[in-house]
Amino acid sequence: QLRAGPGHRRTPVGTYKQLVEWYNKGDLDFSEVTSVNLDEYRGLPKEHPESYWSFMHRNLFDLVNIRPEAINLPDGTNMDAEGECARYDAVIKSVGGVDLQLLGIGHDGTSVSTSRARPSSWAPTAST
Repeated sequence: QLRAGPGHRRTPVGTYKQLVEWYNKGDLDFSEVTSVNLDEYRGLPKEHPESYWSFMHRNLFDLVNIRPEAINLPDGTNMDAEGECARYDAVIKSVGGVDLQLLGIGHDGTSVSTSRARPSSWAPTAST
């Protein structure tokens, strides 16, 4: 079983396309993969087209045989940031941690570093 933390946005899209291609050829099986995604936009429901949940479903999850119960993302609609981070830390521990983390690197060379879930003060505006 692989516990993976897939990244979001543009950088990993090519990787997801390749994984889907290998899956379609029968070279990969996602039935034993557990996804533990890094984050979600605070205040954004998962069904919103710009949410990380929607992004991951469009680009990977809906295209392979990953089990829905094996997909884990923080709940962006939980406004109790400390409580949601504690809940998500417990999820990560319950699945045995993360074996592989896929991170994106921005055009300016920046990346993200995480050691545990942390709340963000960012919240969407009415135009989000």
